[in-house]
Amino acid sequence: MFKGEKLKTKVLHTGLVNATPVAVQPTQEELANLFGTEVKEPKYVFGNNGNEGTRMDIYMKIKESGSIVKTSFFLSNRERKSLAGKPLWINNQGQTVWINEPSDLDEIGRKYFNLDSPYRVSRQGEAELVQYLLALDMVSPNNSSTEAKLPYNWDEIVENPQVMSNGIMATQNHVLALLGVQNGAYQSIFSGYFQAATGTLNVKSWQNALSNGWKNHEWSFPYKEYTPNIPEAQPQVQSIDELLDN
Repeated sequence: MFKGEKLKTKVLHTGLVNATPVAVQPTQEELANLFGTEVKEPKYVFGNNGNEGTRMDIYMKIKESGSIVKTSFFLSNRERKSLAGKPLWINNQGQTVWINEPSDLDEIGRKYFNLDSPYRVSRQGEAELVQYLLALDMVSPNNSSTEAKLPYNWDEIVENPQVMSNGIMATQNHVLALLGVQNGAYQSIFSGYFQAATGTLNVKSWQNALSNGWKNHEWSFPYKEYTPNIPEAQPQVQSIDELLDN
Protein backbone atom coordinates (compact mmCIF):
# COMPACT_ATOMS: atom_id res chain seq x y z
CA MET A 1 0.00 0.00 0.00
CA PHE A 2 2.90 2.33 0.58
CA LYS A 3 6.64 2.34 0.87
CA GLY A 4 7.82 2.08 4.42
CA GLU A 5 10.76 3.69 6.13
CA LYS A 6 14.13 2.06 5.39
CA LEU A 7 15.92 1.52 8.66
CA LYS A 8 19.62 1.95 9.34
CA THR A 9 19.49 -1.06 11.62
CA LYS A 10 19.06 -4.54 10.20
CA VAL A 11 16.67 -5.48 12.98
CA LEU A 12 13.20 -5.58 11.46
CA HIS A 13 10.03 -7.02 12.93
CA THR A 14 6.68 -8.41 11.88
CA GLY A 15 3.51 -8.86 13.88
CA LEU A 16 0.78 -7.10 15.79
CA VAL A 17 2.04 -4.29 18.01
CA ASN A 18 0.87 -1.39 20.14
CA ALA A 19 1.38 1.83 18.16
CA THR A 20 0.96 5.39 19.44
CA PRO A 21 0.86 8.43 17.11
CA VAL A 22 3.73 10.86 17.60
CA ALA A 23 3.44 13.05 14.48
CA VAL A 24 0.88 13.81 11.78
CA GLN A 25 1.91 15.30 8.43
CA PRO A 26 5.18 16.61 9.92
CA THR A 27 7.29 19.29 8.28
CA GLN A 28 10.93 18.72 7.31
CA GLU A 29 12.04 20.36 10.55
CA GLU A 30 9.66 18.28 12.65
CA LEU A 31 10.89 15.09 10.99
CA ALA A 32 14.50 16.05 11.64
CA ASN A 33 13.69 16.59 15.32
CA LEU A 34 11.77 13.31 15.46
CA PHE A 35 14.60 11.19 14.05
CA GLY A 36 17.57 13.31 15.17
CA THR A 37 19.02 13.56 11.66
CA GLU A 38 18.68 15.55 8.45
CA VAL A 39 15.82 14.43 6.22
CA LYS A 40 14.46 15.38 2.82
CA GLU A 41 11.50 17.70 2.62
CA PRO A 42 8.38 15.49 2.57
CA LYS A 43 6.06 15.66 -0.44
CA TYR A 44 2.47 15.01 0.43
CA VAL A 45 0.79 15.60 -2.95
CA PHE A 46 0.49 12.73 -5.43
CA GLY A 47 -1.05 12.07 -8.84
CA ASN A 48 -1.82 14.23 -11.87
CA ASN A 49 -4.31 14.75 -14.70
CA GLY A 50 -7.34 14.88 -12.45
CA ASN A 51 -6.16 12.08 -10.16
CA GLU A 52 -4.45 14.31 -7.65
CA GLY A 53 -4.65 13.63 -3.95
CA THR A 54 -2.88 14.04 -0.64
CA ARG A 55 -0.81 11.48 1.21
CA MET A 56 -1.50 11.66 4.93
CA ASP A 57 1.45 10.37 6.96
CA ILE A 58 1.07 9.35 10.59
CA TYR A 59 4.24 8.41 12.44
CA MET A 60 3.74 5.96 15.30
CA LYS A 61 5.97 4.79 18.11
CA ILE A 62 6.01 1.03 18.55
CA LYS A 63 5.74 0.09 22.22
CA GLU A 64 7.47 -3.26 21.78
CA SER A 65 10.61 -1.94 20.08
CA GLY A 66 10.65 1.81 20.70
CA SER A 67 11.06 2.43 16.98
CA ILE A 68 9.07 4.99 15.01
CA VAL A 69 7.32 3.75 11.86
CA LYS A 70 5.12 5.55 9.35
CA THR A 71 1.73 4.59 8.01
CA SER A 72 0.19 6.44 5.06
CA PHE A 73 -3.32 7.09 3.83
CA PHE A 74 -3.81 8.20 0.23
CA LEU A 75 -6.73 10.63 0.20
CA SER A 76 -8.67 12.19 -2.66
CA ASN A 77 -12.18 13.35 -3.53
CA ARG A 78 -12.65 10.54 -6.05
CA GLU A 79 -15.43 8.12 -5.21
CA ARG A 80 -14.27 4.68 -4.09
CA LYS A 81 -15.44 1.94 -6.47
CA SER A 82 -14.39 -1.61 -7.20
CA LEU A 83 -13.00 -2.67 -10.58
CA ALA A 84 -16.51 -3.84 -11.44
CA GLY A 85 -17.86 -0.38 -10.62
CA LYS A 86 -19.52 -1.25 -7.31
CA PRO A 87 -19.29 1.68 -4.85
CA LEU A 88 -18.13 1.52 -1.25
CA TRP A 89 -20.69 3.26 0.95
CA ILE A 90 -19.91 4.78 4.34
CA ASN A 91 -22.30 6.12 6.97
CA ASN A 92 -21.72 8.59 9.77
CA GLN A 93 -20.99 5.75 12.20
CA GLY A 94 -18.04 4.68 10.06
CA GLN A 95 -19.74 1.48 8.86
CA THR A 96 -19.03 0.52 5.25
CA VAL A 97 -20.55 -1.78 2.65
CA TRP A 98 -19.83 -2.68 -0.97
CA ILE A 99 -23.21 -2.61 -2.74
CA ASN A 100 -24.83 -0.81 -5.65
CA GLU A 101 -27.50 0.69 -3.43
CA PRO A 102 -27.65 0.40 0.40
CA SER A 103 -31.46 0.28 0.37
CA ASP A 104 -31.10 -3.13 -1.28
CA LEU A 105 -29.46 -4.58 1.85
CA ASP A 106 -31.23 -7.57 3.36
CA GLU A 107 -32.11 -7.87 7.04
CA ILE A 108 -28.72 -9.30 7.99
CA GLY A 109 -26.85 -6.62 6.04
CA ARG A 110 -28.78 -3.88 7.81
CA LYS A 111 -27.46 -5.12 11.13
CA TYR A 112 -23.97 -4.11 10.00
CA PHE A 113 -24.84 -0.96 8.04
CA ASN A 114 -27.28 1.38 9.76
CA LEU A 115 -29.47 2.98 7.10
CA ASP A 116 -30.79 5.48 9.66
CA SER A 117 -27.30 7.01 9.84
CA PRO A 118 -26.62 9.42 6.94
CA TYR A 119 -24.55 7.70 4.26
CA ARG A 120 -22.87 8.36 0.92
CA VAL A 121 -20.31 6.83 -1.42
CA SER A 122 -16.97 7.01 0.36
CA ARG A 123 -14.00 8.87 -1.06
CA GLN A 124 -10.57 7.41 -1.75
CA GLY A 125 -8.83 6.61 1.54
CA GLU A 126 -11.78 7.70 3.68
CA ALA A 127 -12.88 4.29 4.98
CA GLU A 128 -9.35 3.35 6.08
CA LEU A 129 -8.73 6.68 7.79
CA VAL A 130 -12.07 6.62 9.61
CA GLN A 131 -11.43 3.05 10.74
CA TYR A 132 -8.06 4.13 12.17
CA LEU A 133 -9.68 7.07 13.99
CA LEU A 134 -12.31 4.81 15.54
CA ALA A 135 -9.66 2.33 16.69
CA LEU A 136 -7.66 5.20 18.19
CA ASP A 137 -10.74 6.41 20.08
CA MET A 138 -11.51 2.79 21.10
CA VAL A 139 -15.00 3.14 19.64
CA SER A 140 -16.96 0.56 17.65
CA PRO A 141 -18.65 1.63 14.39
CA ASN A 142 -21.54 -0.62 15.43
CA ASN A 143 -22.36 1.72 18.30
CA SER A 144 -24.94 4.29 17.21
CA SER A 145 -23.36 6.91 19.50
CA THR A 146 -20.24 6.75 17.31
CA GLU A 147 -21.83 9.21 14.89
CA ALA A 148 -21.12 12.12 17.23
CA LYS A 149 -17.42 11.23 17.18
CA LEU A 150 -17.04 11.57 13.40
CA PRO A 151 -17.55 15.27 12.63
CA TYR A 152 -15.24 16.06 9.74
CA ASN A 153 -15.14 17.91 6.45
CA TRP A 154 -13.64 15.55 3.88
CA ASP A 155 -12.75 18.30 1.40
CA GLU A 156 -10.84 20.09 4.14
CA ILE A 157 -8.97 16.93 5.14
CA VAL A 158 -7.89 16.22 1.55
CA GLU A 159 -6.74 19.82 1.18
CA ASN A 160 -4.81 19.79 4.47
CA PRO A 161 -4.68 16.59 6.58
CA GLN A 162 -2.84 18.59 9.24
CA VAL A 163 -6.28 19.73 10.48
CA MET A 164 -6.65 16.24 11.99
CA SER A 165 -3.39 16.47 13.92
CA ASN A 166 -4.68 17.92 17.20
CA GLY A 167 -7.48 15.39 17.50
CA ILE A 168 -5.22 12.44 16.72
CA MET A 169 -2.41 13.53 19.02
CA ALA A 170 -4.72 14.50 21.89
CA THR A 171 -5.95 10.95 22.53
CA GLN A 172 -2.61 9.54 23.77
CA ASN A 173 -4.15 6.15 22.96
CA HIS A 174 -2.46 3.35 21.09
CA VAL A 175 -3.92 1.05 18.48
CA LEU A 176 -3.18 -2.50 17.49
CA ALA A 177 -1.24 -2.27 14.22
CA LEU A 178 0.34 -4.83 11.92
CA LEU A 179 4.06 -4.53 11.18
CA GLY A 180 5.42 -5.94 7.94
CA VAL A 181 8.65 -5.87 5.98
CA GLN A 182 8.58 -4.64 2.39
CA ASN A 183 11.00 -6.13 -0.12
CA GLY A 184 13.09 -7.52 2.73
CA ALA A 185 14.39 -4.08 3.70
CA TYR A 186 11.65 -1.64 4.75
CA GLN A 187 9.67 -1.60 7.98
CA SER A 188 6.02 -0.78 7.28
CA ILE A 189 2.64 -0.59 8.99
CA PHE A 190 -0.39 -2.03 7.20
CA SER A 191 -2.81 0.86 6.64
CA GLY A 192 -5.78 -1.29 5.66
CA TYR A 193 -6.93 -2.09 9.17
CA PHE A 194 -6.33 -1.10 12.80
CA GLN A 195 -7.97 -2.27 15.99
CA ALA A 196 -8.45 -0.82 19.43
CA ALA A 197 -5.85 -2.44 21.65
CA THR A 198 -8.36 -3.96 24.04
CA GLY A 199 -10.62 -6.98 24.11
CA THR A 200 -10.63 -9.88 21.68
CA LEU A 201 -8.64 -10.00 18.47
CA ASN A 202 -10.94 -9.35 15.50
CA VAL A 203 -9.54 -12.21 13.44
CA LYS A 204 -12.20 -12.06 10.74
CA SER A 205 -11.73 -8.32 10.23
CA TRP A 206 -7.96 -8.72 9.90
CA GLN A 207 -8.42 -11.59 7.46
CA ASN A 208 -10.89 -9.58 5.36
CA ALA A 209 -8.56 -6.58 5.26
CA LEU A 210 -5.65 -8.78 4.19
CA SER A 211 -7.68 -10.92 1.78
CA ASN A 212 -6.23 -9.18 -1.27
CA GLY A 213 -2.72 -9.59 0.08
CA TRP A 214 -0.16 -7.00 1.11
CA LYS A 215 1.93 -6.53 -2.00
CA ASN A 216 5.69 -7.07 -1.61
CA HIS A 217 5.36 -7.53 2.13
CA GLU A 218 6.11 -10.34 4.54
CA TRP A 219 4.20 -10.35 7.80
CA SER A 220 2.99 -12.45 10.72
CA PHE A 221 0.45 -11.96 13.45
CA PRO A 222 2.73 -12.91 16.38
CA TYR A 223 5.34 -10.21 17.03
CA LYS A 224 8.81 -11.49 16.14
CA GLU A 225 12.13 -10.51 14.65
CA TYR A 226 11.95 -10.69 10.88
CA THR A 227 13.58 -13.51 8.97
CA PRO A 228 13.30 -13.67 5.16
CA ASN A 229 10.64 -15.77 3.48
CA ILE A 230 8.61 -16.50 6.58
CA PRO A 231 5.18 -18.02 5.89
CA GLU A 232 2.07 -16.07 6.76
CA ALA A 233 1.01 -17.15 10.23
CA GLN A 234 -2.43 -18.63 10.65
CA PRO A 235 -4.09 -16.62 13.42
CA GLN A 236 -5.74 -18.28 16.39
CA VAL A 237 -8.67 -16.61 18.12
CA GLN A 238 -7.39 -15.29 21.41
CA SER A 239 -7.31 -12.14 23.47
CA ILE A 240 -5.06 -9.29 22.40
CA ASP A 241 -3.16 -9.43 25.69
CA GLU A 242 -2.40 -13.12 25.19
CA LEU A 243 -1.23 -12.53 21.63
CA LEU A 244 1.09 -9.65 22.49
CA ASP A 245 2.57 -11.55 25.42
CA ASN A 246 3.68 -14.41 23.14
